Amino acid sequence: MFTVAGEVLEELCGQMGIRDPREVEEFALFLIRGEGELVRPLWPHEYLNSVMVHQDVSLHSRRLGWETPLHFDHPTYIDTHYGQVLRDYLQGKLMASAQEEPQLARLAALQHLGRAIKSPPSEKDLLAYIPKPLQWQVNMATMESLMGQELRQLQGRSSQEAQISFIGGSGTRGLWGKGWRGLPASLALGNEAGQVPEVSSCPALLRPEATSQLPLFGYTVYVVLRVSKLVLPGPALLGLNRKHLILMDPSSQKLCCSIALKDLQRLHLLSPLEEKGPPGLELNYGSADSPQTIWLELPQAQELQNTIIFLLNDSTSST
Repeated sequence: MFTVAGEVLEELCGQMGIRDPREVEEFALFLIRGEGELVRPLWPHEYLNSVMVHQDVSLHSRRLGWETPLHFDHPTYIDTHYGQVLRDYLQGKLMASAQEEPQLARLAALQHLGRAIKSPPSEKDLLAYIPKPLQWQVNMATMESLMGQELRQLQGRSSQEAQISFIGGSGTRGLWGKGWRGLPASLALGNEAGQVPEVSSCPALLRPEATSQLPLFGYTVYVVLRVSKLVLPGPALLGLNRKHLILMDPSSQKLCCSIALKDLQRLHLLSPLEEKGPPGLELNYGSADSPQTIWLELPQAQELQNTIIFLLNDSTSST
């Protein structure tokens, strides 16, 4: 039996209780090669038997769009979204701040409760609950004290309630609508009009210290080593969704650049500038009267190019 990617995606979404075709379109199947390397999103019409021809190839589903309301009314839905957001958070891709210790402690406590562990967290556990780039920037004694306070306040919370709270529940509409620290409301979750998704079927006792408050929530994030137009003290974070591509400086947590996908004219993959260095991606954008160019250097340049093309086609087909 020949199966296309779109059918598999519909089945996966059905297992999460997703019935709205618009929400199904916000997910994509990625082809993975080797040690978890994301290669590219699959087009809905692609036959799996034509791409699954190598032993080291597998598939991974990911939510790329977050415009439709989140509805935490199905266990698989909760697990899937929590897993994706948690991975991005712990890798430092949502851009949490070491200075926001109460928020880090809250999210650490929610992770611990999300594991349904009754015993107090060990020091090793606590360290693992903190985003990797921040682990050596926080005061562990302070974090241990704050996390203890949070666990006492959250006593009685179920593992699923903790996972929902980690993502964000009631009250997050106002947070998203305001944008976040230099990220305009029009870019919050990449919505052109600044509209943000509602979160339904959530416990009313949720607090705003959630990952949905972080600047790159709702984006697929890449670490960019060099950018042609920016002089930064370290790598930048590139956020990509169905409307925008943005670049942020993790050290200052400020927005450096924003490009609407509809303004992109051409994408060109660049060879590495140095031997054994990462490839690059050149973006031509803007109007004919005011053309602009920017290039990015990152290991996942080809994946980024493929994902942008996928999102551009998705945006065109849905309008």
